[in-house]
Amino acid sequence: MPSRQPFRFCLFLLISFLEPILGIGLAFAQYPALTSDDISLHKGELKNVESICQLPDGRCFFGNQNGIAEWRGNSYILHSLHQLDSTLSREVYYLKVIDSNRIWFSCYPEGWGIFEPDTRKIINLQKKIPNSPRRINSVFKDSQNRIWLGCNNENEKEQAGLYLLDEANKKLTQFQFAPKEQFHLRQNADRINAITQAKDGNLWLSTWAGILQFNPKTGKSRIFESKSPGNPFQLYTSLQWANDSILLVGSWGSGLLQFNIRTFKSTSFLIHKLKKHRGTHNIFLDMCEAKPGLFLIASLDAGILLFDYSKQKLLSMPGIRNDLSVEFKQDFKRCFKTYSGDVLLGTVDQGILRLKSEIFDNRYYFFEPQKEILNVLHSIQFDPPSKTHLALSLYGNSLFLFNSDFSQKQVIQPYPTDAYFNTAFSLGNSNWLIQSTNGWFILNLATRSITQPIAFQNLIQKRKIIRGFIQNQKLILVSNDSAFVLTKDLQTVQRFYAKNLLNQADGNLVFLKERYLISCNKGGELLIADSETHQIIRYKFPYLPGLKNCIELKSGNWLLVNFEAAFLLKNPLKSKPELIQLTTKELQGGSNFQDIYQTPTGTYLISEFGLIRYHEPSNQLQSISFPDGRLYFQTNYIPETNEWAFGNSYSVILRKDDYSKKDQDWFGVVNVLVNQKMASAFNPRQPETLHLKHYENFLDIEFGSFLPDKKASYHYQLEGIDVQRQSDLNNGHAVYSNLNPGKYTFRVWKKDDSSNWIEGMPLSIELSPIWHQQLWFKLLVLLVSSLLIILFIRFRKQERDRKSQLQKARLEADLKALRSQMNPHFIFNSLNSINRYIIKNDPINASDYLSKFARLIRMILDHSNEKTIPLSKEIQFLNYYLELEQVRLNKAFSYEIELSEHVNTDEDQIQPMLLQPFLENAIWHGIMNKVEKNGRLFIKFSKENNVLRVEINDNGIGRAQAARLKPHRNSASVGIQLTKERLLLLDPNANIQINDLHDESGNPSGTCVIVQFQIQSYHD
Repeated sequence: MPSRQPFRFCLFLLISFLEPILGIGLAFAQYPALTSDDISLHKGELKNVESICQLPDGRCFFGNQNGIAEWRGNSYILHSLHQLDSTLSREVYYLKVIDSNRIWFSCYPEGWGIFEPDTRKIINLQKKIPNSPRRINSVFKDSQNRIWLGCNNENEKEQAGLYLLDEANKKLTQFQFAPKEQFHLRQNADRINAITQAKDGNLWLSTWAGILQFNPKTGKSRIFESKSPGNPFQLYTSLQWANDSILLVGSWGSGLLQFNIRTFKSTSFLIHKLKKHRGTHNIFLDMCEAKPGLFLIASLDAGILLFDYSKQKLLSMPGIRNDLSVEFKQDFKRCFKTYSGDVLLGTVDQGILRLKSEIFDNRYYFFEPQKEILNVLHSIQFDPPSKTHLALSLYGNSLFLFNSDFSQKQVIQPYPTDAYFNTAFSLGNSNWLIQSTNGWFILNLATRSITQPIAFQNLIQKRKIIRGFIQNQKLILVSNDSAFVLTKDLQTVQRFYAKNLLNQADGNLVFLKERYLISCNKGGELLIADSETHQIIRYKFPYLPGLKNCIELKSGNWLLVNFEAAFLLKNPLKSKPELIQLTTKELQGGSNFQDIYQTPTGTYLISEFGLIRYHEPSNQLQSISFPDGRLYFQTNYIPETNEWAFGNSYSVILRKDDYSKKDQDWFGVVNVLVNQKMASAFNPRQPETLHLKHYENFLDIEFGSFLPDKKASYHYQLEGIDVQRQSDLNNGHAVYSNLNPGKYTFRVWKKDDSSNWIEGMPLSIELSPIWHQQLWFKLLVLLVSSLLIILFIRFRKQERDRKSQLQKARLEADLKALRSQMNPHFIFNSLNSINRYIIKNDPINASDYLSKFARLIRMILDHSNEKTIPLSKEIQFLNYYLELEQVRLNKAFSYEIELSEHVNTDEDQIQPMLLQPFLENAIWHGIMNKVEKNGRLFIKFSKENNVLRVEINDNGIGRAQAARLKPHRNSASVGIQLTKERLLLLDPNANIQINDLHDESGNPSGTCVIVQFQIQSYHD
């Protein structure tokens, strides 16, 4: 052992020995371990962290006296709000993300608003909103999406209180709660630090005068003062829900308050009750839920604290050392749980500390020293029958027993004087054979009883056993000239006669393969005693004194460690074995190896500075730090529980053997630079889709193995860009520029020992398109276009309907005008006919004519405003009209009306006076102009498929001769044109045909008019 190691070891023991004397020993307690892996930034700009927040994309931001620091993987960008807006103060002491990518901020002593980091845009609400407070302490978005602001203005009390923000209208509504009749609450009840909401909708506020309940619906409030012992000052800082009814409240000087919002009862937890923190001030500034039921607390003068809600215990943690050997002990101001489960803690002057999410899966325990003697744990075993852990004390006089969840524990001191315990060997049935400096004894973990193994004592005294050790579940006893291998029944199964080996051994003895006893002598020779041949094999190697352990690997090679280094022995037990020293240059803190363990997840070497995983294919070592970054004297693997046990002078950590599940033989993308900046929220072990903006199109993708291998060959391909696999010619970097928006997948292949190409973990990359290329914009354009088309179609339809209504109204007006023209002319002629009968003294015909004329006029008046009438009434009207015309024209023509069998004159509807213009035209233009007075009209009604066909035949002079006699249009011709248009309005398929009739010689013999249109039923 080098000279510096004993000095270092003794110095650590001395410091550890003084630790309990100074009163910082802890009661036996349970809480998760911490980690040394942090993001501590020792920069002047990042001291005194006032607030922490995180955007949905994973970026973290810290507020301090210089502005807002944006964390970028292993660097940061400082956003100075004062430089962006000179009206804002330089110091940022509050940050909160409640919607999208906007950060609400508040400056000290003046200014608050919203900061958009992507555009570096500031919305200065304090300046934009009239009569707003100078600064705010908290922002909260309730279940109805209302924004509430908590104000704590000490110098301007009229501005303090709760505010409801209407951002759209730039308006604030203030609520104040300080009761005027209580002087001691007058200036403090309106000073608000934090806001939260219960499920019933009530807001709960932490104020300088107690906990305040506020009902937003009624505006009523109620304040609760706690009964914290020894501190009348009720200043509460932070709020955190333990469940629907229990509210955890941090305070300045009053510890942790557990408040029931149903019963209004509270319980206080004070840190000074723990021995380590006597004399502290119980200042708890912030808290977050590390995992369900376990709350982490940032204390200003007591370091990192934990509250276990299920056990109702307030616990403390030791100081944590980071990789830069900076000790984090106290002065924590803020804590924040990220989306990944990690916890970020802000300190007063030592930057940021990150606690990884997996550390909360550890089980971490403390114990008090006995009689002011430091107990350094030597080994930790597990007894399955009694489900009890057994921890031995290498330096001290105690045995520590505890169950799996450490809720039950016991300290046993077998001897009244100091005794150190070296070996614990399981005999089965919860019996353990323990070796101490005062002798051997048997401890039963089920009954906690101690007995003396008399027969065993006689055996070892007879053989003059000088020491014993355990290996591969065997007890090996060593005398001056022999070594004995015993099983659990303490019966000898093997004996080594190796006097020279035992006398010369410099270090531990190793029992390997149930046959060989291995050690090193002071000259550095490797000595191997064969129990079958009783021979000793010697190998001379340099730098091999002080053997700690040796195991056989799957390849048949042996892995050895001494205090300084690790070695690979190839071709052991052959004439020319090869000893290779493994590199330790990259190991944290050096080596100082103690042991080797093979677990289901790999091969691990144990050192004083952590675990070291051995990767046989690459023959390399990789460091794994201890769970909290502190030194541990003993680390051992417990196969019964598949756990690692870490022990030091005052604590125990148990951790599941999951170190290599994610990393063993892992290779893939290890880092991504986007536009020459590290991609945020990228985890190489669990790569999710990397979502990028369209302008983030310059990528530098780094790939490789978890354990570096310079001989490894890689291929890669970016699907969508590379047509085929590319060989790695750039030392594990693939660079792509000017990528178009779209989805890509980056793949990596590695050649294994058999020259086969195996694929690693792929990475999906998605570049969002420009806004006018995105799906939402295309859908919006489609929606707007569809709406415009629908509106255009509706407009055209309405326009057509309007024109149709106008045309219909015009036709009706024209028809009325026609009837107004026809009626006076017809009435005048009819009255003249009546007058002739009177002059001729023919009263009978005059009376008959007058009666028919009156009925016709009555029908015209009755039907003039109706759209349709039954066909029977139309035929009746035609009969009256034709009879009057016959009388007036001295029987110059005859007529006949014929109905087919399908015509229903009562059900079928027709427009009034629809056919009269055709009859009038036939009489006055055809029949009246004949020389012979033998005019004839034939009218036939027929129906087929709801289409009425009206055929009107006359034996007049024809249309050609009538046109020569009267070339000017009359009312009848106009009436026929209007009738055509009227029919087409009601039935677009209506048809009017006018055909000229000729006799056998080809001379005109009359006219035939055919009118066809769809009729309406009475029920329609």
